[in-house]
Amino acid sequence: MKGSAEEECCERLAATSPQAQNLTRVQIINTRVPPLPFPHVNECEETNGGCEALCCNTIGSFYCKCPNGQELKEDGKTCQDIDECQVHNGGCQHRCVNTRGSYYCECNPGSRLHTDARTCIAVLSCAVSNGGCEQDCVQLSPAHFHCRCRHNYQLAEDGKHCKLTSPCADRNGGCMHVCHNNGGLAHCDCHPGYRLAGDRKACEDINECQTGQASCAHGCHNTRGSFRCICNPGYELGADGKQCYRIEMEIVNSCETANGGCSHHCQHSTNGPVCSCNRGYHLDDDLKTCMDLDECVDGSSCCEQDCTNYPGGYECYCGAGYRLNSDGCGCDDVDECLAENGGCEHTCQNTAGSYQCYCNLGHRLAEDRRSCIRLRSTVEALASRLAVERARPPITLLQDYAQPLERYDDYDEGLGELRAESTLQEKFVCLNDTFGHDCSLTCDDCANGGRVTRGETAATVPKAGRGPCATRPVPLAPSARTAPSPVSAGTGPPVTL
Repeated sequence: MKGSAEEECCERLAATSPQAQNLTRVQIINTRVPPLPFPHVNECEETNGGCEALCCNTIGSFYCKCPNGQELKEDGKTCQDIDECQVHNGGCQHRCVNTRGSYYCECNPGSRLHTDARTCIAVLSCAVSNGGCEQDCVQLSPAHFHCRCRHNYQLAEDGKHCKLTSPCADRNGGCMHVCHNNGGLAHCDCHPGYRLAGDRKACEDINECQTGQASCAHGCHNTRGSFRCICNPGYELGADGKQCYRIEMEIVNSCETANGGCSHHCQHSTNGPVCSCNRGYHLDDDLKTCMDLDECVDGSSCCEQDCTNYPGGYECYCGAGYRLNSDGCGCDDVDECLAENGGCEHTCQNTAGSYQCYCNLGHRLAEDRRSCIRLRSTVEALASRLAVERARPPITLLQDYAQPLERYDDYDEGLGELRAESTLQEKFVCLNDTFGHDCSLTCDDCANGGRVTRGETAATVPKAGRGPCATRPVPLAPSARTAPSPVSAGTGPPVTL
């Protein structure tokens, strides 16, 4: 016997099945026992003492022991598993899974097990194996996500895999020519002149010359998807494309009867009638009918503004205020002011596609927008000798209208007073020592000996002087001024204040 009974039990523990390898070795303190007057019997040597796992011999007796994670049953010999998950969930934060003699922890979706094998920490689910999604993973929150499928696919019942909405949507269902959706399954078909191959997906050409479908009088030449009949030397192919006629014989013109079936032009050939169409038409799929070509819709017209299609052609039109150019495509502006001054009483100014009437100083436009009405009293703006808006040539460099002109308040005719609310915001630059409303004046225009000195803002004239430069600021640099404008247009002095 080796040492004490406790040592022998530990030795058996180390020598038992792999289940016992999980047992924790116990430090046994040796104690000397006085020798017995009779021989010691080791009950563990025969049938392991009846123990299922470990038999520990003692002086005069023995006992059974189970590996870690198991416990003895009431018979003292058989071992049964201890469900560690029953006590505080085995220390697991989420789920505890019991096993024979042990257990392990698991985490809920969206979390992973920490290094302590018990705690669960949240993870970006889509960042781990794409969340298990077959195609796209959409992150909703740090611990929640859902799978999404791409175009022509829909989510399967498991919420992770994707299936085709139509089997033909993906690479034509594997079909070479035509794919039909037959109850969720792809059914392949072929174009005329072809038939399905053995794999039921590819299409192979039908040799009509071999199958007898060609019915050629002489010879037959197979082509991909079709065939062509040929005649022996000295013969010519008839209009039906199958019969052969001797060249010496009178060949019937295929265009003589019903124009060969052509809508417009028919030209006879050895293969039958060849149809063509007039300009503005195109040949339909039957190669006989001529269909109108809508140039206004397909963008082939040259019209700058409006286009009207008619059978075989089209015609360009221009909007009001424009006339059609001699090329029949472009639109030129009509200068309405050339004809009787556009109907304007005073000044007519042409615009793109239209025109506008203006009145001289001291007048305003009537309701007909052509006549001019003389103002009954001096307008406040005119009393201050400020300029009013008039027709302007296009040389003004910059102009900005703060609000629409031609807006008037109601006034009492008895008082004879007109009050304007519109203001004109002007910004322009006059170059090369010019000034005035349209930059048409120079220093030579100062009347009565007036002169303009560079750097000054006003022309110096004799006290009694009068003229365009008299006591008027001269804009020698960029300026921006606001002046009340009592009328919408006029032909006042050529100096802008």
